[in-house]
Amino acid sequence: MAFNSDVKQSIALTADGLFEKYIGTSAVDITNCRIKSIVVHTSAADATVKLYDEADSSKTASALKYSILFGTAANETWEHTFPGDGIKCENGVYCDLTNADHVTIMFS
Repeated sequence: MAFNSDVKQSIALTADGLFEKYIGTSAVDITNCRIKSIVVHTSAADATVKLYDEADSSKTASALKYSILFGTAANETWEHTFPGDGIKCENGVYCDLTNADHVTIMFS
């Protein structure tokens, strides 16, 4: 069986910010990737997660790649796998969190 690419997991975010990965012992921003899945843990009801294809916190509407509202209480976990090749982000992956206290992405 042949594999097209290795899937990696990001460093967990606990607040708004850019997703990072480890290269050796250094954390660096994730750029030019395809998001394969996301896992989110809620801190309250009505959690929202927005992913932007951006290298900073601009949150430009045209750079919004994914937005989800879910959860009825704290301490719920939600996972979603994106179909096909996933979500393409070239510049970076900025995450805007509301009522969520832990989020990771799996990417290639």
